[in-house]
Amino acid sequence: MVNAASILSILFFSLIFIYLFWGIEIIRLNPKSSINRVFLAFSIAMGIWSLGYSMSTSANSLETAMLWRRISAIGWTILYAIILHFFILLTNKDNKMKNKWLLVFLYVPAFINTTIFAFSTQLAQAQYNLMQFDYGWSNTKANNGWDWFFYFYYISYMAIGLVIVWKWKRRLENIKIVKKANLIIVSFCTAFILGSLVDIILGSLAKNPIPQLSPFFILFPTWAMYYSARNYGVMGQKNYKKEEIIVTDADQKIVFKNLAIAFFLGGTLNLLSGIIPFLIDDNSNLKRSLSRAGFLFIAGLCLMVFQRVRKKSIKEALTIIVLVLSIPFV
Repeated sequence: MVNAASILSILFFSLIFIYLFWGIEIIRLNPKSSINRVFLAFSIAMGIWSLGYSMSTSANSLETAMLWRRISAIGWTILYAIILHFFILLTNKDNKMKNKWLLVFLYVPAFINTTIFAFSTQLAQAQYNLMQFDYGWSNTKANNGWDWFFYFYYISYMAIGLVIVWKWKRRLENIKIVKKANLIIVSFCTAFILGSLVDIILGSLAKNPIPQLSPFFILFPTWAMYYSARNYGVMGQKNYKKEEIIVTDADQKIVFKNLAIAFFLGGTLNLLSGIIPFLIDDNSNLKRSLSRAGFLFIAGLCLMVFQRVRKKSIKEALTIIVLVLSIPFV
C-alpha cells in the first residue's frame, strides 16, 4: 500500500527531472554564456536537494535518513551563493564578473555551511534532529550557532540579491525586461517567505511540523528565470543558423521513436516477468505485471502517435506530459 511518505518521496523525485530539464534546456541555448552556466549550477543544486529529500523522507532507518539529509545539504547550502552570483551576472551589462577574488569571497560562506551540514560527520550529526511522522522523516531545527550562521547567510544573500535586481530594474527602459525583473522579484520573495515560514519557523516551533517543502516553493522563481530566458532573450540567448542547430526536429523524432521502442520492450519484459512465474506458480501476481506492461505499452504508443502532430508546441506539450507521468511509475 502506498503511504504518505512514499507519495511525498515520489513528488520530490519528480522535481529532479524538472530542475535538470530547465538547466539543460538553458545551457543548450548558449553553453559559453556565464549566466547560463550559473543557471545550470542552480538547477543541479536544486536537483541534489530534491534527491536528498526524496530518499530521506521514506528511508527505513534513522541512519539512512541522516545520510540523505546530509547529501541534500550539498544542494541547499550552496544554493543561495549561486542565486546571488546569478543576480550579479544578470544585472551586469556584459554578464560577467570581472573581480575573481570577489567571486571566491562570495562562495566562502556557502562552502563553510556545506562542510558543517554535509561533509563533517561529527558536526553534521549535531545539526539534525530527525523525527519520523506519517509523511516520513522530517528535521526539527537545532537552532544552535551553526544554524544561526546559515540563517544569516541565506537571509543576507537573498536580501542583497533582491536589492541588486530592484536597483537594476529602476534603470531599465525596456518594458519587457522590466516585467522580467518584476517576475523574478515577486517569485523569489514569495518562495523566500513561504520557505522560511514552513521549513524554519514552523519547523522550530510547531509540535507536529508539516513537511519541509522548500524545493517545491523554489519551482516558482526557477520558472521565472527560465521563462525570462526563453521569452525575453536574456541569459546570452542567441539566434542560431540552421546549420548550427545540434538537435533538429528530425533528430527529436528519432529520439522519441527509440524511447517509445524502449517502453515497448520494457512492457514486454514486465509481461514475461509475470506470465512465466504464473505458469509455474498460480499464486504469483499476474495482475500487477499486466498493469505495468499495459502502462508502458500505452506510454510508448502515445509517444509514437504524438510525434505525428504537426503543431510543434502541442506536440512538445503532449510528449512532456507522457514523460512526466512515466517518471513516478519508472
